[in-house]
Amino acid sequence: MTTRDDVLDILERALTERKFHRRPADGPAGCWVRRTAMTNRALIALDVPDDVDDPAPWVRTQRRLCARSVGFKIPFLYHPGIQVVTLGPAAKTHPVDAVDRIDNQWCVIQAIHVVDLQSGRFVSASTWGQVISGPDQQAVARALATLLTPQPPDG
Repeated sequence: MTTRDDVLDILERALTERKFHRRPADGPAGCWVRRTAMTNRALIALDVPDDVDDPAPWVRTQRRLCARSVGFKIPFLYHPGIQVVTLGPAAKTHPVDAVDRIDNQWCVIQAIHVVDLQSGRFVSASTWGQVISGPDQQAVARALATLLTPQPPDG
């Protein structure tokens, strides 16, 4: 059975290859960032609390934690594009409903990877911006697929 630590380790390896570095943060299980002159990208791994039955919509309630974790402070300036990996139960709704459809100029959730450690499966959803952030999102999905079974979008 794949453990939480296994997932965090594989994310660390995949993101280090993509030039992300781990950032200490209070709250998330893991936080990795990559800032360049043109982009501000991050991945946040979140432990889903026991009282949350569907992690996909729950992610949207965690936007402030995500922004604070990556060090974002000033709206409209160098806002982060964030991928979120949830560690907890399976999604009951498809995570595509939880990614941002427009650039809110604050903290954009561009991809969600819902990891169900119990079943050993994960499902991913992405939004616009694939030219710039797509390779990072694909790298995370490939890394997760080395440990877990990808679930088709329709469940």
